Amino acid sequence: MSIFDRKQGGFMDQANQWMTPDRAAALSAIGQGVSQMAAGRPVDLSNAHRALVQRQQRDRQQKALEASGLLEKFTPEERTLLATMPPAAAQNIIAQAMFPKPRPPIEVNGQLIDPTTMQVIGDFRTPQAPTPRPQVEAADGFRYYADGNKERVFPGVEAPAPAPTEAEQEIARMQAVGLSYEQAVKVKEGVLRLVTDPVTRETTLFDMQTQQVIPINGGPGPTVTPPPADQPTPMTFGNRFDGADTAFGVGGALRGGANTLMDTFALPQPFPETSSAQRDFAVMSENMTQSLAEAYAGRTPAFLLKNIQELTPKAGSVFEGPEAAQDKLQALGRSLQQELNTIDKGMRRRNRPNERAKLDARKAAVESALAQVSEALGGFGGGETNTTSSGIKWKVKQ
Repeated sequence: MSIFDRKQGGFMDQANQWMTPDRAAALSAIGQGVSQMAAGRPVDLSNAHRALVQRQQRDRQQKALEASGLLEKFTPEERTLLATMPPAAAQNIIAQAMFPKPRPPIEVNGQLIDPTTMQVIGDFRTPQAPTPRPQVEAADGFRYYADGNKERVFPGVEAPAPAPTEAEQEIARMQAVGLSYEQAVKVKEGVLRLVTDPVTRETTLFDMQTQQVIPINGGPGPTVTPPPADQPTPMTFGNRFDGADTAFGVGGALRGGANTLMDTFALPQPFPETSSAQRDFAVMSENMTQSLAEAYAGRTPAFLLKNIQELTPKAGSVFEGPEAAQDKLQALGRSLQQELNTIDKGMRRRNRPNERAKLDARKAAVESALAQVSEALGGFGGGETNTTSSGIKWKVKQ
């Protein structure tokens, strides 16, 4: 093992710890003096001594600054640079950082502004003369000023009446169609609302607080009630669903086949009521589906559509007799009655006029479908008659 091997506590490690910067400077100075003696020159160690003194002063200055906390405002790089500078220069830089000179004020339009707080510390502007009072002469005989005051230009001459406001014009338009002034004002304020019945196209006033309809000619009106369902128009081509009990099962299929065969040879049909009933049942589903689609704006409840498709009797089918057809009609009637009860509950709540109009249209469509179901059941004869809240009658078979 060599003595020059570096290890903890070894010779080189101890030598490195002993060789401080001051000792290194001293050894360098001794080497410089020996060189001068060997060259026959006088030995001069003043530069080495001066450098050693400066180094010791910088070390003492660095320790004093670190102990005082003055270097906390400087970065590590700035501290290293200050340690290599002469003490006087370093002290000057530290003093400038600790006690900066105040910034001079800024002049803006004759005012002195503190650059730190941005507040006015002096105002040296020249006072200006007051702005003359602006005025505008209008065609109504007045001179108007910017401060809101006015004076008559031609004393004794009355100004023309001001033009009506937009609200006054709207109230006048409503009065022209028959509303009283009080009613027109309440419509403008939102207390009343003009509502047009989607069925009768009659326009009335709807009180948003009492939920009542008020006639336009004044006076309290009745509570909102939908118009009665359209009554079936008397037909000159026979009653719908007559002979329904002959249109189903094997007998209905045979009668329908016999009618078709005789019609092919241009002979009178032996069972005309059977063919008529079968055709009525064929279009029944389509009529109800179309009516409900219009009332629900194309969003008919899925269960209603499914029940109409599955529970409308298939007249002329050998697999469906009169009893099964009546059972289907009863089930379809109960489904429609359930939807009608739901609509009635919604109408008892407080609704906006447009929402109430939608409920009225849906109720009319459902009651119309119930009327068709009742009429189809009537074609079988007998049964107990039920009546909806709007007067629509439908039957329950015995």
